[in-house]
Amino acid sequence: MPLIRLFKIQDFMAWMVRGLTADNIKEIAERMDVLLSEGIRTGRNGAKLGVLISELTDRNERSVPVEIVYNYLACYYVREDEEPNDYNDQVQKEKVIAFKKSAECGTLDGFFFALTEYKRLSELLATTSNSWESIVEESQAQAERMEKLMTITKSENS
Repeated sequence: MPLIRLFKIQDFMAWMVRGLTADNIKEIAERMDVLLSEGIRTGRNGAKLGVLISELTDRNERSVPVEIVYNYLACYYVREDEEPNDYNDQVQKEKVIAFKKSAECGTLDGFFFALTEYKRLSELLATTSNSWESIVEESQAQAERMEKLMTITKSENS
């Protein structure tokens, strides 16, 4: 496997371990920075900072966001029209969209569940195509929770 793909795969693996995407981490860090700056100036925001810190520490207990799984698999999977020795963000996005559509069908013989890469990863994560729907639902609930937390920590009245 080319080094560029290995590096990208390592990024996705690190995000899987953390349970957060790079965008999630950046958003939380930026929000914490703002809260800390305001807190130093006003003496407030301790509770909001505590909520975000708790969110980060509790991530070890949650499932891996499916967006990371899709991206991880898309990095491994090389399309026929793709240069295998290169990494292209646009092609990566297209593969993720295709994987999502295939997985949404929910059939065991669907393209997504037939991927060798998916089968390898599902053994590591101890998942099956039958359990994928509940994994997706849990991931969506976590994403909604994250969105609510960010909204709450941005509000002036709390």
